[in-house]
Amino acid sequence: MYYFFSYGYGWLTPLRSAVKVGIGGLGSAFSRRSLDAFIKTSPIAEKLAGGKIVRYEAHRIPMQGPSPTIATKRVLFAGDAGGFVFPGTGEGIYYAIKSGKAAAQAVAKAMQGDPLTEAYEREAHKAGLLSLREVNFLEDTLASPHEAERYVRRLKKLARGFQ
Repeated sequence: MYYFFSYGYGWLTPLRSAVKVGIGGLGSAFSRRSLDAFIKTSPIAEKLAGGKIVRYEAHRIPMQGPSPTIATKRVLFAGDAGGFVFPGTGEGIYYAIKSGKAAAQAVAKAMQGDPLTEAYEREAHKAGLLSLREVNFLEDTLASPHEAERYVRRLKKLARGFQ
């Protein structure tokens, strides 16, 4: 389940005997205090009432799309480790699964003689994963007022073409 709140988003993932709770968003506003506030004041507060916090963890998520190097001679990077995250939203589970499948297919091809690195690059490209490098919409479009205005002009021009 996902929840939106004033400075980002939060999620709740039920496990067998526990629940994982997390928060995310852009910037440096996230801390243990932010997570505690989300747990106590968000819509999930009543679901977690009486629960015990077992462990805190923090992880940075790469938001620039796939890394320039997604494979080396003996290592394939999938999921967050490879930067397979949708820039701007932080969505990663879908891309983690997709990159894991691409990695497995690359390994299968490598076992038949294809070079591992090239096989993974091909599989990631075929799966559309490398196009995430070009999706840096927020950073590119909102980099300056000039860029934002240019983008709006392009949208207006596009809209006139649909009339």
